[in-house]
Amino acid sequence: MTHCPLCGYEFDAEEMACHASCAFNNQCAVICCPNCGYQMVDEKRSVLADRLRRFWARRNAPAPETGEVCALSDLRAGQYGRVVEVAAEDSTRAERLQVLGFVKDAEIRLMQTKPTYIVQVGFTEVSVEKAISRAITVMVE
Repeated sequence: MTHCPLCGYEFDAEEMACHASCAFNNQCAVICCPNCGYQMVDEKRSVLADRLRRFWARRNAPAPETGEVCALSDLRAGQYGRVVEVAAEDSTRAERLQVLGFVKDAEIRLMQTKPTYIVQVGFTEVSVEKAISRAITVMVE
């Protein structure tokens, strides 16, 4: 059951459907109170609300602790780690990462995460895509 924040009327939001003349009939994320007509967003159907919810969940997630094994993409900027495994999709990508220094037991430091991942491997700074950073497993130091 949903309560209208304006008039306090209680109604079932699942039964509330958009008007047949509305262009967004099935995809509409707006609920109208049948008592006063107040419009509110149905957070279950709203793409924006879903993206904001996921953004805050990632932002408030705790940073990996020392000794924890995780993906490179899970590290926070400034954290150090030691490479445990590089699970590349193809052998050419694995070879390129090895040439850049992503080998087992290599010490790395995540410099930044936005707009791309910048990783310091030895004295070299490398920019990697998010998909690649997910394929690199590290132990946090």
